[in-house]
Amino acid sequence: MKGYASIVAPLTDLLKKDSVKWYVSAITAFNKLKEVMTSALVLAIPNFKKPFVLETDASGTGIGVVLSQDEHPIAYFSKKLSSRMQKQSAYIREFHAITEALAKFRHYLLGHKFIIRTDQKSLKELLEQRLQTPEQQQWLPKFLGYDFVIQYKPDRENIHVDALSRSF
Repeated sequence: MKGYASIVAPLTDLLKKDSVKWYVSAITAFNKLKEVMTSALVLAIPNFKKPFVLETDASGTGIGVVLSQDEHPIAYFSKKLSSRMQKQSAYIREFHAITEALAKFRHYLLGHKFIIRTDQKSLKELLEQRLQTPEQQQWLPKFLGYDFVIQYKPDRENIHVDALSRSF
């Protein structure tokens, strides 16, 4: 929630010793907090008749994933990368982010069409590539049984997933 600390600052001040006085600033802060809390974005309930969109990103320290439908988020996922994975190439980290996302959201995706969006352009052609790296040989079998297409989404348009991957 944007600006949470500044919104609740007058309420936090009430917790200090000998300051339990309900001032106008506390009332204003309480009303603002109620407004912000009840108008915050809520995760959508999935509709299994519509296609899912799985947006993934990997930074140098973590991965971020957003599962959505009709531009409305259903679930978020982020995970810190191991020190070994942090040393891998961007291609391998992005590929790893997709495999982690598939494992995490398997119950939503298996048996349904979906789109994977990544900012790693070379992964767009993943299913047409020859398996050349050990990671491809190890991870690509995890993609079997899924009905998906991979789309490229530039970094500048991938803001919310990028923020999740960099939160570590």
